[in-house]
Amino acid sequence: MNRNRISKLHSNSFINYKSRDVLQKLELAGNRLTDQTLDDSLIFRPLRSLQQLSLETNALNIIPSASLVNQRETLINLNLGLNQINEVPVGTLDFPNLNSLSLEFNGISQIIPQAFQGIPNLQHLYLTGNKFPSWKPEMFTFVPHLLTLGIGETPIAVIPSNAFQYISKLIRLEMSEAAVDTIERGVFQRTPNIQAIILNKNRLSVIRSDYFKGLDHLYSVNLGGNRIDTSEPLAFANLPQMNHLDISFNQLQTLPDNTFTNSFLPAPNERRIMYVCGNPWLCDSALEWFRTYLRENVDIDIDKPGCTTACIDNINGCPSVGTPLRAVDHCPANDLPLPLTGNALSFVGWIILAVIMTILLITICLMTLVRYGISLRRKKMKDQEALENEQRIMSITGSGVPSVITQSYLPPP
Repeated sequence: MNRNRISKLHSNSFINYKSRDVLQKLELAGNRLTDQTLDDSLIFRPLRSLQQLSLETNALNIIPSASLVNQRETLINLNLGLNQINEVPVGTLDFPNLNSLSLEFNGISQIIPQAFQGIPNLQHLYLTGNKFPSWKPEMFTFVPHLLTLGIGETPIAVIPSNAFQYISKLIRLEMSEAAVDTIERGVFQRTPNIQAIILNKNRLSVIRSDYFKGLDHLYSVNLGGNRIDTSEPLAFANLPQMNHLDISFNQLQTLPDNTFTNSFLPAPNERRIMYVCGNPWLCDSALEWFRTYLRENVDIDIDKPGCTTACIDNINGCPSVGTPLRAVDHCPANDLPLPLTGNALSFVGWIILAVIMTILLITICLMTLVRYGISLRRKKMKDQEALENEQRIMSITGSGVPSVITQSYLPPP
């Protein structure tokens, strides 16, 4: 009965169904049902075995708990997504055997802990597309058996360190297209059995080495479409079950050579995926380990449809821009220099300045020595000239020839 134009259900709508006593699944998604339509508590009463009910994509403003009184003990799956529900009052969710609940894409901005008191056995909760301004750990106080949590497309920016203190059994977190830019330390270590973490299209800029440390059951991580330009050493290391990673469409240029140590281990009948396309990979000597790793493990998928993993332009011109990351370059054997940035560039600047100052000092010293040498030479030349003049005078006097000076003062004859 999905995607029809049903806007009205009568109290006897299901009473004549021959299968009413055994019907377990009813789908009414994509209709025009309103609160008034489901206000009658007799509508679903004949469906005594109903376990799964979908009222997704209708025009409900409240949870229709009054019409589901007869399903209190039988209902295990309730889908109320894509309605206009703004709040979850205490008592409206009173289904002790409910296993899965969807409240996706409504207008909910807050759920107090007591609202979930009536669904203590809930294992799958979907809250994506609501308006929660921040993560409230206490919201999950009364659903300790939760295994799957979907809470994407919300304004939440910080996942606090105590985010999962009440739901430590969690095995899957779906948080795509939120506003997460900060993951506090120790967050996922509170969920030691977690298997899948989906955080694509958020605002993360770094993959810290502590994010996934010690998560022995983690097999899938999706960080695609963030703003990541840095991956710390050992970011995905020592994860024995890890075989699916998506870090595509970020700003990564390189990876430390121990990034995947003891992870992505080959296993029979297991497909290994490592989507790394859409990054500006700098194919220099620092990244050669990763390129070699990919060549040696050709079974690992690294590309998506329409997205090829390739090198950006290299400062040495080899490999050329667009060269596939797995390709052999046939570049010269010399070590390719790395572009200098940050502290390294500053350090080189100081070295250059020191060299210039040294050259300047040496030049000054040489000029001083040259001037001293010239001065000394001139002094020696003057002394030599004076000595020669004195010797010449003495020579003239000794030979009996009167000097010019003496002759000028002789008396007249």
